[in-house]
Amino acid sequence: MKKTLAFLALATGIVASQSATATPYTETGDAGYSLATAQMLPGGTTSITGFLDNVDIYRFSWGGGSFTASTSTGFDPMLFVFDLTGNQLAFNDDYFGLQSYVSPTLASGDYLLAIDYYSYNYGGNLAGFANAGSSTGGYAYTINLGTSTI
Repeated sequence: MKKTLAFLALATGIVASQSATATPYTETGDAGYSLATAQMLPGGTTSITGFLDNVDIYRFSWGGGSFTASTSTGFDPMLFVFDLTGNQLAFNDDYFGLQSYVSPTLASGDYLLAIDYYSYNYGGNLAGFANAGSSTGGYAYTINLGTSTI
């Protein structure tokens, strides 16, 4: 009985410590449209809420393994994951109806997560987003991350 109670206390502590570090992130101003202007997500980020102009790009650190992100929006979004040299590692449009979902396996390191809307033609690479320009407003979105960033 003592072992069971000790295990339950330990398990409760682990769950509590994980939920205490889970952090929703809200876009500040414009998340940017290039590697240089991408907003850095703090460790522990589990979701991102923002307003899309043409494209929003977030930089995040990843400990390695399966990364997942899905959208919840009132428009037709596309999700991208890039490495820091601009190579597209994952892309999705219309996984759940009009919503997008990506699930690449990533090595430990820093990456970029981008969201844009379907009719914005970015040219097929990270550099193509550079012509998007910056503004605030537009479409509200939430990106849910399957596991928090580090």
